[in-house]
Amino acid sequence: MTLFRILCILPFCFTTGLPAQHIEQYFISGHFGGSQEMLDSIVIDRAISSVMTDTYVLAKSGESREVLHLNHTHWNSEFLSLLQLPGEWNSPSWDPYQPKIDSIFGLDEKLTGREPDLRWLIQAYSHQLNGDSLFHRYYAVPQEWHPTPILPPANGWLTLNGEEFSQFQEHFIPKNSHDSSARAGLMQYQGKNHFLAWGKDSTYRRVWKKRNQRLWQTAHGLIWQKGNQYTWLFTSNGNLTGGPQKLSFSSLSQIQVVDGLILLHHVAPVMQWNQLFLIDPETGIVGDIDLDEEIKIGEFDKLAFEVKQGELVILRSESKFVPQSYEARLDWEELKTRLRQMNPDP
Repeated sequence: MTLFRILCILPFCFTTGLPAQHIEQYFISGHFGGSQEMLDSIVIDRAISSVMTDTYVLAKSGESREVLHLNHTHWNSEFLSLLQLPGEWNSPSWDPYQPKIDSIFGLDEKLTGREPDLRWLIQAYSHQLNGDSLFHRYYAVPQEWHPTPILPPANGWLTLNGEEFSQFQEHFIPKNSHDSSARAGLMQYQGKNHFLAWGKDSTYRRVWKKRNQRLWQTAHGLIWQKGNQYTWLFTSNGNLTGGPQKLSFSSLSQIQVVDGLILLHHVAPVMQWNQLFLIDPETGIVGDIDLDEEIKIGEFDKLAFEVKQGELVILRSESKFVPQSYEARLDWEELKTRLRQMNPDP
């Protein structure tokens, strides 16, 4: 097998048009298809920027002369990404290429899709509900309880077919990049990024406890424990909940438990963007509180909130990005009632 590598500086990524820090190109030749007479080849183009990695693969069979195109974009703000499998993928000519292609795209461990952390994230996309005068959006993910200990998130992939593939194709692939021949895809999940912002610390942190109840967090997720069972409540994912440009920045800031509900200050530090989520741990309902722009914009450490005298009081202190302070008061009882009226789908 022969491998050539070319490293060059080019201005744009292949599919997004966004600035790239650099592009790597690899050329691999060998006898992947079994024939010792015909030379097979794989060309790999990888564009890397500060916010994403775009990988394009062109494989050519020396024996059948068939050609296979694969493209995968991973955004650093996302736990999930999708590799479309074009119609020609089903040709037996590509079976011997599978180990090489798996290594190129990092498809090392196959997941079941039943992992608690991954399960919440997948279901959240199909359980979004329109908002109202108090909440911008709801996430009504049916709760699933699991025996402790809390399993650590893992990296891996799973196959999506049919309607499920079509749904995530809409979420993760730009319209002009949809492969009309694709009927399936490989979803990649980088669960270990739950702890990326904490460096070498890959343990859950307890943020609240009362009797047999515990609230745990990662840099991007919340887990609720009752006795010897637990359920996932929330995971930040860029094109689902909003969040930082990179998962190397923590998206969870202040967390308070008030009247049995969880108030979560959700942040995107570099973009200076703030959200407040209200979560009912007994039902799993998550509400994205509808806030004024004056509250949302600015440094996350300049935002404070508390519940007092029946109101949720939110204070934005002045800073170099926000020249004057700003205060908002929301009816706490109305927020609680509205959230608890929502029911997760069965």
